[in-house]
Order: sequence, then C-alpha cells, then structure tokens
Amino acid sequence: MPYSSEPTRNDNAAWYLAGGWIGALGTMFAIVCEVYFRSPDLALIGKIIALLSILLMMNAKHNDEFLRGLWQAGATTALATAIFWVFIGPFLLGLVDGLMGSPNEPRFPHEWTYLALASGFFVGFNWRRYRGLT
Repeated sequence: MPYSSEPTRNDNAAWYLAGGWIGALGTMFAIVCEVYFRSPDLALIGKIIALLSILLMMNAKHNDEFLRGLWQAGATTALATAIFWVFIGPFLLGLVDGLMGSPNEPRFPHEWTYLALASGFFVGFNWRRYRGLT
C-alpha cells in the first residue's frame, strides 16, 4: 500500500480516544492544583489542556457510531452537571443553611464551574468508553 498523507479512519479514532485521556488528565491536574495547592495559575495549564482536547475531539470526524456515542455521553453528563451546578446545588445548600439557621457563604465558587463541567464531560465520555455501551 503506498504512503498517503490523508489520515485514515483508524488514525482519527486514535486521536479522538487519546483526546479523551489527555483531557481527563488535564482536568484532574487542574482540580489538584486548584483544590490541593490552591494555585489557580498552575490550574490554568490543566484547563487549557482540557479545552484543547475538547476542541481536538470536536474537529475529529465522528464517522462511526462508537465515537458518536462517546461524544453524546460526554455532552449529556456535562449538561446534567451544568444543571446541577447552576440550579440544584445552590438551592440545596441554601435550603440546608436556611433550615439550620446558619447562613454561610456560597460553597459553589464560580471559578470551579469549568472544572465541574469538564469533569462531567470526561467522566461520561470515559465511562461509556470503558463500559463499552453504545
């Protein structure tokens, strides 16, 4: 078979699946830097890696049902995470604080919204990938 510079279907799938791993690792790195080291500047590196990974996966061709199913699983869990993060989580915290009579400052910092949504995406993506559900 002669050499071709055109990427094959397997090359696209390999890049797509590698993007899922790289993005998950970048998100975990950002969470560790944000929570454990309290360094938002260092966490920015992980956030950028995760964002580039998602962009790489968006531009990859979803030319089979398995890759399309992985993307849909990640997008669905990211949407569920967004709904929880924006609406349900603060409501429940306010309800508990109101019932206990001790108003506290919000425990859902807006700086962590990206990390929550990226975590939701990569958890759903990799969960479906390793469970083999399509």
